[in-house]
Amino acid sequence: MHVLVTGGAGFIGSHLSEYFLEKGDSVWAVDNLQSGSKDNIETCISHPNFQFDQADITDWDKLQEALSWADRVYHFSAYVGQHLVLAHPFEVISKNIAGLRRLFDLLKDKKTTTSLFIASSSEVYGSSKLFQEDEIIHLPSGEYLQQCYRLSKFTNEVMALAFTKNHPLNLVVARFFNTIGPRQTGRYGMVVPTLLSQAINNQPLTIFGDGTQKRCFIYVSDAINVADKLMEQPKAYGQIVNIGSDEETSILELAKLILKKTGSPSPLKFIPYNEAYGCDYKDIPSRRPSLDKLKSLIPYRPEWNLDKTLEQMLRELKFH
Repeated sequence: MHVLVTGGAGFIGSHLSEYFLEKGDSVWAVDNLQSGSKDNIETCISHPNFQFDQADITDWDKLQEALSWADRVYHFSAYVGQHLVLAHPFEVISKNIAGLRRLFDLLKDKKTTTSLFIASSSEVYGSSKLFQEDEIIHLPSGEYLQQCYRLSKFTNEVMALAFTKNHPLNLVVARFFNTIGPRQTGRYGMVVPTLLSQAINNQPLTIFGDGTQKRCFIYVSDAINVADKLMEQPKAYGQIVNIGSDEETSILELAKLILKKTGSPSPLKFIPYNEAYGCDYKDIPSRRPSLDKLKSLIPYRPEWNLDKTLEQMLRELKFH
């Protein structure tokens, strides 16, 4: 199979590239390296079935060729991370929409049906308490800076479903929940690599707010296995599906678990949201996905729990 991965040098994209190469497929990855890194695809570069282009898909001159070549496309190209979103809101919303728009402009002329997987985000749910794919999405007026990433991903979903009305497409839209694992950076505010790095270096573990906010963390290999299985299941085409874990933990519990695993003497440092982000920020108290729809489409049983995941991430950090 020929697999095109946009954002292919990013955290999830690089693991996806490795996954398909190991299966014997050919992979063409493209990334502008704005948040991705060539280090992430170090194991792929020398592989005879791997090709990488450093480019932005909004103006990549080989995109038409790559789409014609590909049997399956995984669209992970996006501006991500809360710090980046709040610092450059216009670039986030405009680039995230423009990238997918160009994909669709070029797919209009493709004669064969493309299988397209679009990475959306749990952020589209906002302050929901259900996190079910068929629930009504509420978009508050105001809070424009904080809403830019969320709106860009929701717009991508609507664009994708609208495109399928007039153009043949085997489409799956996945709302990812807190995916973690090796190669993830804390540079853009990702909580687990940030806390792990702080603990290893005996620095204070920074917790935004009071730490009672709860999250569910899925290991990256479990997430990409699901991404593959969904694209193999015709019942999933045209569907929006949550990908995540329903094992919930608070950020304070996470920090204490990391201190225990590392044996670090680091203290906990609580930082108000307005100080952390430089603006008023409303956090989501709990983000636990409904996985009923996912389990109705494919057999789903994650191999990794949080404890095992943290140990793997610690091994990588200590190795480097």
